[in-house]
Amino acid sequence: MSDWGWVTGIVVPFVVAATAGLLGGGLVTFLIQRGDANRRLRRDGYSEAVAALYSWHEYPYQIKRRSSDDPENLDRLVQLGHENQQRLARSLAWVACDDHDAFVRYREAVDSVKTAAGDWVRDAWTSSPIKNASEMNLDKWGPPSIDQAVKDLLDALSERVH
Repeated sequence: MSDWGWVTGIVVPFVVAATAGLLGGGLVTFLIQRGDANRRLRRDGYSEAVAALYSWHEYPYQIKRRSSDDPENLDRLVQLGHENQQRLARSLAWVACDDHDAFVRYREAVDSVKTAAGDWVRDAWTSSPIKNASEMNLDKWGPPSIDQAVKDLLDALSERVH
């Protein structure tokens, strides 16, 4: 048995080192993949949150450009408004769960968009349906752009998604 002692002295440490290396490498790979998955989840969540802002911003235009006041069309537009509200609420909840500071910034953006669009939504509902294609061009009608507010929000959130 003593003739095999040198094998035990070499093989056992080698097997232990190889096993530890494989487990350590697997752990590092797992942690990297998990970090990538978390970043993807955040990017997707914040992308949806920004899309929800734009959906609400576009809502007055969709109402204004309706082609009729028939019940089906009005119902579709009302449902769209409900869906936009739900998207904003879902996005607010998601951002609140992700990060408090991000939630504060996103809440400010939501309030700004809803305030800016609110008067235009009311105005759009009181307008007559469009009668021809030329009326689709609304010129200066509608809420102010939210592009700068979204850019500021994304700049503030950039650390969260990278």
